[in-house]
Amino acid sequence: MPNALTIAGLFFGCEAVFSALNGRLLASAYLITLASIIDIFDGAAARLLHSYSSIGKQLDSIADTVTVGVAPTILLYQAYFRPWHALGVAVAISWTLAVALRLARFNAARPDPSYFCGLPSPPAANILSGSLPFSEVIWHHFFNPWVVVALMAVLAVLMLSNVRVEKGGFFSPEQLVHSGRGRLALAACLYAALVPWSAPFVVFSGLVVLVLIREARRRVAGRVAVP
Repeated sequence: MPNALTIAGLFFGCEAVFSALNGRLLASAYLITLASIIDIFDGAAARLLHSYSSIGKQLDSIADTVTVGVAPTILLYQAYFRPWHALGVAVAISWTLAVALRLARFNAARPDPSYFCGLPSPPAANILSGSLPFSEVIWHHFFNPWVVVALMAVLAVLMLSNVRVEKGGFFSPEQLVHSGRGRLALAACLYAALVPWSAPFVVFSGLVVLVLIREARRRVAGRVAVP
């Protein structure tokens, strides 16, 4: 079952590539988000069923390379960088390279059960792809390409950094109601249901801001604790 979900996510990632190539940019952005959501459920299914395998781990990384690496690269090129010709190709491809480095680092590291080291690539990719429907509805045109370049650089640095991103931990009924993170998760789900076109960009951007605030507090507390 987990591998079947991974393959389903890979299918939608490939469909996102074809949609971008055919000029259906908003559809491509939504398909990238759908593939990312499926990626969450394949991991949850593996934990629930205690179904872990080296094949599943490698398949998950390959699927992520396509869905949050290659698909956003082609979407960004079609939406923002196509007029830049060779420079646009190089800038767009840099995103795939950053995601590949992030995934290779994740596979090579010893996993910690409580947090990720560096920003995971799915939320980073959803900020980029989600910028298209967000800006299209708000301003009726896409972001300036240089804004997207800056956003790509910041997200790439965060993916390859040592910033701690805490894992789930708020999906039990009790924690959803009684923890701040759980209530934030519920609020994010409600927002996504009410305003789906802007949810990927707004929700995942908010996640990054919360991660940076928490990391800053952790480092300040660490410095204070040092005599």
